[in-house]
Amino acid sequence: MKVSVITAVYNIADYIDHLLSSLEKQTYKNWEFIGVDGQSDDGTYEKLLEFRDKYPSKVEVIRSPCKKAGVSFDRNLGLEVSSGRFIAFIDGDDWWAPSFLEDTVKHIKNYDGVFTASYDVLEANGGIVRVPCRKFGEISWKDIVRADVRFGIGNTLLRRNIIERIGLRFPEGRNFSEDTYFMMMYASQMHKGYGVKKGDFFHLIRRHSSVRDNVDPSVGIKKIDSVILNHRHLCDDIKTYARVDPVEFCSLFMRILHPGSIMIYITSISDTFGRSAGRALFRKYSTEIFKFRPTASHPSLLTLVWTLDLFVPGVRNLLRRFFL
Repeated sequence: MKVSVITAVYNIADYIDHLLSSLEKQTYKNWEFIGVDGQSDDGTYEKLLEFRDKYPSKVEVIRSPCKKAGVSFDRNLGLEVSSGRFIAFIDGDDWWAPSFLEDTVKHIKNYDGVFTASYDVLEANGGIVRVPCRKFGEISWKDIVRADVRFGIGNTLLRRNIIERIGLRFPEGRNFSEDTYFMMMYASQMHKGYGVKKGDFFHLIRRHSSVRDNVDPSVGIKKIDSVILNHRHLCDDIKTYARVDPVEFCSLFMRILHPGSIMIYITSISDTFGRSAGRALFRKYSTEIFKFRPTASHPSLLTLVWTLDLFVPGVRNLLRRFFL
């Protein structure tokens, strides 16, 4: 059973070796790697070509026809040329433990999707933080939407037949929350999934990213507006394609994951430009944020902590000692 590993990259020459090395070390060998390069100019593309030369029967490298066309366009391009029965997306600066594919393929026969436990790796100091999940073993779509599990890009194995059943693709032209759109649409097609209680996925938290690089508060506003619009598109499409109750699905999503997505950007603005800037954005988007209904999940707790920290400085650092 072949697994297609799809990665869209742009100018990550300093990071991609870790991913490629982790692919070489996989104990499950029936994989193909599709690397789609967005016309990098820092040596990333050349590294992909070197990897292809080492594994010509397992690796395909595609040069995107448009420079920085976007991760959605490039992932969709990779999906089109892939041939595996199962699909795994991973970013070029993340990586897997050697057992990731073996651990997920082992269970995928009986489930619609399989995820593993994961770790966040802090670029600044190399520290590793385990990302908590409340549930492992058999899970439902509700566990995903409630954020009781991390079912996302990098730590999840998906079925191609589910993706193709509704022609699911990443939304092109939408620069933020494209991962959320894809994974939530997929979750809306699921009967049951499975979580492997093993830390097989490592996600690098970089100092510079699309979330953290806010050169101006107005840029943060554009990002938040884009997230809100994308989530509305998501719920519209859920009503059309979902195999579960679309009203219940979107109600849960808008009460849990939606406010948290907004608070990520507000917190970034607050950290960069001060709490007064963060509070101004909080007031601007209060209608969306006040939809929030906390649960016991880690993302929900983070949303609550970020909100409190805007108005009670120091709360984040205090609670981190005990809960995060």
